[in-house]
Amino acid sequence: MTCDLQMPWPATAKQLRVGDIRLDLRYRRVERDGECIELPQRMFDLLLLFVAEPHHLHGRADLFRRIWPGVIVEDGNLSQSVWMLRKALGESRRGWLRTVSKRGYVFEPPCAVEPVAEEECIPSVASAAEGVPGGEPATSTRPESLSSTGRSATRSVGRRRGTGFAAAAALVLAVTALVSLGSRLAAPSSPLAVSLIVLADPADGTGAVPAGLLEAWLSWQLTMLPDIQLLSSAHLAADRDKQEGTRLVTLSAGPVDAGPHHLYVQASIQGGQAVRAEGPVGQMAFLVDQVAGQVRDLLVPERAGQSWPALAVSAEVAERFLGLRRTRMARQWAQASEIGNALLQDAPDFGLAWYEIAQVEQMLGRTQPAQAALDRTRALLSPLPKDIGWLIEAQWLALGTDHDAAVVAFSELARAYPHQPYFSLELARAYIRAGQYREALAILTPDVWTRQPVSVRISQLLVRADAEQAMGDGAAARISALQADAIAERAGWPHERGWATLLLAQSHALEQRDPTDMSLFDQAAAYFELAGDELHALRSRLLAATFSADGGPGSDEQLDLLLARANDVGHPRLAMHALRTVAYRHYRDGRLEAYRRRLGEAEDLARSTEDQHALALFEVDRVNEDIMSGDLRRAGRRLDRVRRAGGMQGDAGQWLDYFDAYLAYREGRFDDALRRLEALGGSDVVAAVPADLQHCLRGAVAITRGDPKQAREDYGRCAASPVPIVRLVGETGLAQVDVQDGEFDAARVRLGSVLERVPGLDSVPDRWLVECEAAGALLRAGDHDGAARLYRALVASLDGSGYRLLESDALIGMAELAVLDGDWDGAGRYIAEAEAKRQASDWLLDSRLALVRVVHAEAVGEHNAAAGHLHRLDRQARRLGDDIVLDVGHDLFHALAVDHECAGERGEAVVADAGRTPHWLLTALPLRLADAVPGG
Repeated sequence: MTCDLQMPWPATAKQLRVGDIRLDLRYRRVERDGECIELPQRMFDLLLLFVAEPHHLHGRADLFRRIWPGVIVEDGNLSQSVWMLRKALGESRRGWLRTVSKRGYVFEPPCAVEPVAEEECIPSVASAAEGVPGGEPATSTRPESLSSTGRSATRSVGRRRGTGFAAAAALVLAVTALVSLGSRLAAPSSPLAVSLIVLADPADGTGAVPAGLLEAWLSWQLTMLPDIQLLSSAHLAADRDKQEGTRLVTLSAGPVDAGPHHLYVQASIQGGQAVRAEGPVGQMAFLVDQVAGQVRDLLVPERAGQSWPALAVSAEVAERFLGLRRTRMARQWAQASEIGNALLQDAPDFGLAWYEIAQVEQMLGRTQPAQAALDRTRALLSPLPKDIGWLIEAQWLALGTDHDAAVVAFSELARAYPHQPYFSLELARAYIRAGQYREALAILTPDVWTRQPVSVRISQLLVRADAEQAMGDGAAARISALQADAIAERAGWPHERGWATLLLAQSHALEQRDPTDMSLFDQAAAYFELAGDELHALRSRLLAATFSADGGPGSDEQLDLLLARANDVGHPRLAMHALRTVAYRHYRDGRLEAYRRRLGEAEDLARSTEDQHALALFEVDRVNEDIMSGDLRRAGRRLDRVRRAGGMQGDAGQWLDYFDAYLAYREGRFDDALRRLEALGGSDVVAAVPADLQHCLRGAVAITRGDPKQAREDYGRCAASPVPIVRLVGETGLAQVDVQDGEFDAARVRLGSVLERVPGLDSVPDRWLVECEAAGALLRAGDHDGAARLYRALVASLDGSGYRLLESDALIGMAELAVLDGDWDGAGRYIAEAEAKRQASDWLLDSRLALVRVVHAEAVGEHNAAAGHLHRLDRQARRLGDDIVLDVGHDLFHALAVDHECAGERGEAVVADAGRTPHWLLTALPLRLADAVPGG
């Protein structure tokens, strides 16, 4: 006994009785309900301390001092030991051991403890054949090593020898069953929950290393089996609902009496089944392998006879491997990577270590090393059952860029084993990487996940939050992330908290509401650093710099550091996301050359890795660029290409649909634009494109169709948006409606308010967009000086930007101002510059330019040219249904005395509906539309 304890029972006592249970002092076990539960030394000492000093509060610090004197152990060891003692006592006796919150424990048995008389003691040693009808004696030379009770039935498995066994080596394998010999585990309709408990003192090298190796080797095999759901004791302790239905398998090892160089390895399955092997210390790996195989076959008998690889490892390498495993289980990823790679330098053929390091590298986001480790795993750990080989192949695919292949692989596994949550979770992840977010959410939303273990529940919530964010449902993503964070906080898992916090930070930042609190990104980075994940800590800090208002060029320095690390570990997906994120920082700052360079680097990387989903995402970026550069035809071809390829889901897919509607609007296909907006609003439960922005575009169509009432309603909804850029576009649109209704003073006041807030927008292109619209509205509201200042500043700012859509808009505005001033040379010059900048098929710019061209041609004496321009404009306006252009065209037909078949009818409509005289164009230019914002 290692603890400081004065025993109140006689020194000669062999057993103690506490109520209806017995404590065997010789063999350190609890006997109750027909079972014998062996306990490791310190755990049994803890039980004896409670039994010797009942109804006394034992403080945690005092327990550490008395049970683990001079040994540094984690605080969780005590909690786990108490949990195991409660399991050993049995469910009906859990209340005997009461927890006093933040103080310690009290043992409260229902009666006094008393020693058992010698003659009452149940024998602890029985022959191997006892209780087996017709059973033969065991071949072991030490039958006493097979313990049983009077109710047990024992079956000999016989003696086996490994290839390298010396002639005198003795090995005993035995299976002991407390159930009838004919019973077998039925194939489960849901995976059998299993938990492995190592009963070995870490300070005891003789037993700790083989017991730990048995746990590692058996854990790997059970984890790979779709028939099994392996739960750690930590998971069970955190999830009481899982405790009742879980089969506990206790693992132990230690020296035997055959000599100082012999040991036993044993596994006991809850319910009475046990497997034990004895042999020389030098054959530790063989003994472990044999016991693991027998346990595996007992748990999943329908797989008995399948081929599995043999375990071959020295005791020294095994001990180092267990250090690696403990470090990984503690989620110290960086340290585990360092330990594992050093170990593999010395033991390059140890397949189990390669699989362990593959998991570590994957958690650290190091794709290439993880794939290489899985390659070595497949080569060294063979043969394997066919479906286990498929699983490793699927895991390998999930690390690469062939996301469709990963979807197929995990779909097959999930279809074959629908009860295994791991396959469903990995399938959802594969769907997300492939851009199939609806399919992922269909897997991740059923209530069945709430009944999964804590680790699975956290993963499911994080993956679901990722899918919800991709679908544009930021509110749902935040709920899922907060739930995951709460569970991870209770479990004490910083890495999972890092992911949850990062998802929260991104969700707030992407909604473009009030300035984002960058502290969430910093918190995520801190959690990742605590878990040893340098790569994702860097990514979190990069995102903080990118989304912050003053991120500036510093984000490039962080990007270069992150890219170097991502390239070192072969993580192209992370590198692509980082490049795209920083590219948009440059876009918002107006550094368009840097934006295009970074975006091109990201696209090149996606192309080099053949990441089709990433390439499809870049199509969204390119459509926006095509529109801003004024090349609407190229944007249309790109949209058609995406549609032919099957389209896209989620946020990216909805933005493409919005661009489709916006493109139709700019080309004058107003009915088509409204139909596409209607389809966009009903395509998903949550619209990734804000509904407010959609109302902006509806308002623009309404004002073009001569419906100011509808335009005011739509722009009003747009102006109520919480997103600053959308709000300002809506208010500018309302000013344009004011102008159309003749409320010029109201329009100027509204536009003054808009322009005061434009500098607060964090995106330079967004400022340009609002200023273009505001300048046009000011011109039509009669503030020609204000419009001129805006247009001149825009022409200077946009020079060299490549955004010909905005440049053409500003140049046409300057031409309109020149016409108003009677500066016909200046008007001609601006008209020529605008024609050189603009691209074909943009009706909004074409019609404005045509109207100015008509007036200019007439003013310089080119009446026939003016009439020709006007007739062509009128035909196109009639075809497209642009009532505003038709109204202004009527004024021009009348003013220029050009014959027109509908002049009388149109003139009456203009006077009745707009209150304008037929000569309005002679003193002012026509109202134009409010463009919705490309790309939001």
